[in-house]
Amino acid sequence: MVIPTLDGPFDLVYLDAVKEEYRAYLDLALPLTRMGGIFVCDNVLWKGQVASGRLLADHYRRSTAALRGFNDYFVHHPQLLAQVLPVGDGLAYGVKVN
Repeated sequence: MVIPTLDGPFDLVYLDAVKEEYRAYLDLALPLTRMGGIFVCDNVLWKGQVASGRLLADHYRRSTAALRGFNDYFVHHPQLLAQVLPVGDGLAYGVKVN
């Protein structure tokens, strides 16, 4: 993983990687991000499966469950003012406020 080798502070963090690891990426990037820094996480609705509960294929099951957990963690994180936007395949957007 590259994040632990990076120096901050960052103004913008964009996550688009292994869906099961989004929470770990966020936890590693938050301390490196300045107050007022932006987080954008791509594909958080995962082809509609995260919101609808349906699965298009069995191999999406783990990613879908991970993204449901991540979305809840992200929007309720005490250091973020965040929301999930139904844009494209889903974007999570947050600002570091604390």
